[in-house]
Amino acid sequence: MGKYKLTGGLGYIFMIIPVLNFLGAILISFAWYSLGSREQSKLFKLNGLLPILCIVILFGGYALLQPYLPILTSGSVTPYILLIGSFTWSAAVLAVLASYFIVDVYSHVKASKKFEIKWFKYAGGMRISFLIFLILTAVLLSILSQGVDPLKMALEAFIDRFYPALATMLISLLSLVFGFICSAISFFLLDKKR
Repeated sequence: MGKYKLTGGLGYIFMIIPVLNFLGAILISFAWYSLGSREQSKLFKLNGLLPILCIVILFGGYALLQPYLPILTSGSVTPYILLIGSFTWSAAVLAVLASYFIVDVYSHVKASKKFEIKWFKYAGGMRISFLIFLILTAVLLSILSQGVDPLKMALEAFIDRFYPALATMLISLLSLVFGFICSAISFFLLDKKR
């Protein structure tokens, strides 16, 4: 089980580093899929396939829509087919991301029970914390930005007005980072628990 340990652990560490997170996503996908193959777990396999599917939809849709981005962002009348295409692409990305989030949390909880590694459960909890604080940030930003153009505010006034949203955003990001760290620890502990 050493390859899962290394690819999963390093993949989650790479997810913290902005330049390496694309490579991290591929390593994590490989680790979960390989773990699912070994353990005969469709859930773990799915957790390995969904990030790749999301990457394919994200880059594929962008490649298809990229020539039309000037039209979409120009503010002029946009042909309906472009609006439908960009909406469909956005909906597909959001659907796969939502599915991946649910499968990822459930995979971590299931792996915690199966391998008796509590760090998997902590990682799943951190992902739920990330989502809660991300939603709270969005709600606070929408409430606090009513009647104000944040782009025209001075930095000090911006921070004074939006510090609750900035604080929840920071907590959300820290939850995500700690979740990745817990996942990395979990994968590094796989050999010791088997």
